[in-house]
Amino acid sequence: MIPHGRLLERLCLAIGGLALIGCLLVGFANPARGFVAYRFALLFWTGLSLGGLSWLALHDVAGGAWGALGRASFEASGRMIGWMGLMFVPLLFGLDALYPWARPGEVARSTLLQHRLPYLNAPFFVIRTVLYFGLWTALGGQLTRHSERGAAGSAPRPPLRAWSTAWLLIYLFTASWAAIDWVVSSEPRWNSTIFGLLTIAGQMLSAIALCALCMGLLSRRPELSSLQHLPRHFNDLGNLLLTGVMTWGYLVFSQLLIVWSGNLPDEAGWYTARLTGSWPGVAWLVCAFQLALPFALLLFRAIKRHPVRLAAVAAMVLVAHLLYRYWELVPPSMPAGPLVQPIDGLAVLGVGGVWVGGFLWHLNRRPRLVPADPRLGMDVTHA
Repeated sequence: MIPHGRLLERLCLAIGGLALIGCLLVGFANPARGFVAYRFALLFWTGLSLGGLSWLALHDVAGGAWGALGRASFEASGRMIGWMGLMFVPLLFGLDALYPWARPGEVARSTLLQHRLPYLNAPFFVIRTVLYFGLWTALGGQLTRHSERGAAGSAPRPPLRAWSTAWLLIYLFTASWAAIDWVVSSEPRWNSTIFGLLTIAGQMLSAIALCALCMGLLSRRPELSSLQHLPRHFNDLGNLLLTGVMTWGYLVFSQLLIVWSGNLPDEAGWYTARLTGSWPGVAWLVCAFQLALPFALLLFRAIKRHPVRLAAVAAMVLVAHLLYRYWELVPPSMPAGPLVQPIDGLAVLGVGGVWVGGFLWHLNRRPRLVPADPRLGMDVTHA
C-alpha cells in the first residue's frame, strides 16, 4: 500500500477533474489551440499505458528476474488504456482544427489531400481510432488478468505467454498506424518510415522511467525493502532505462540524419518548423535531459543501484519526454516558438490527474508491490 494512497488518489482525480473543466472553459476562447494542447497531453499519457503493457508482455515472453520490481507498475499503467480511449472522444470533435484533410476547403485546393482522401477522412479515422483502443483495451485486459493470476501461480504459463505474444505483435502494427493517423497526418507532406518505431521507443522509455520513479520512491516500504538483493534489481531497472534512452536517441538521430542528408524538401520542412524561432532551445533541452545527461549518469552503477538516485534520473527522463512530445506536436500552431499558455498546463494536469489517480487506484489494490513468481526464480521474501 502506498502511504496515504487513498488520499493521493482522490487528490489527483480532483485536480484532474478541475483542470479538465478549466481546459474546456479556456478552450472556448481559442478552440484550435485548445485541441492542440489536449492532443499533446492525451498522447503523452496514453503512451505511458501502452508502454507499460508492452513491458509487461515482454517480461512474460522473455522471463527473467528483471521484472520483479516492474510488474505492479506495468499492470497499473496498462489498466488505464480504456480510460484513455474514453478521453480521446473529445478530440474527435476537433479534427478540423488539427488535420488539414478534415477541412473541405483545403482538400479542394490540394491534389495531395484529394489523392489521400480514401484513407484520410473523418469517418474512417474514427473507425480506426475505435479499433485501436478496442484492441488495446481487450488485449490489455486479458494480459493483465492472466498476468495477475500467473504471478500468484494459479494459471498455467502457456495462456499468459500467448496473450503476451499477441499483444506485442498487434501493438507493433497498431501503435505505428496510430502514430501516423494522429501525428503524421496533421502535416500530410511529411513522410517518415521510422516514425512509428520512434513513437513506440518513446512510449516504452517513458513507461520504464515511470516504473523506476515509482519503485525508487517506494523503496523503503516493507514490500520492497524485504526483497533480497534489492540493489541488483534496481540495477536491472537502471540498465533497462539506459537501453531505452540509447534506443530512443539512436532512432531520433537516424531519422534526422536520413532526412537531412537526403535534402528532401517535404521531409526537411518538418524539421525546419521545429528548428526555427526559439524552438531550437526546446530541442537542445530535450537532447540534454532525455539523452546526454541520463546516458552519462546511468553509466555509473552507484546511481543505478541507489533507488532514490535512479528515481531522480527517471523523473528527469519523464519530464524531458513530455517536453519532447510538446516539441513534436505543437510547433505548427506556434511557428515563432514556444509560448506556453494556460491551456497547455490545464491539459497536462487534467489528463494527467485522471491518469495518475487511476494508476494509484490500481497500484494500491495490488496484493503486493512485488509479485512472488516462483516460475521466474525471483528471490522475493515478504515481511
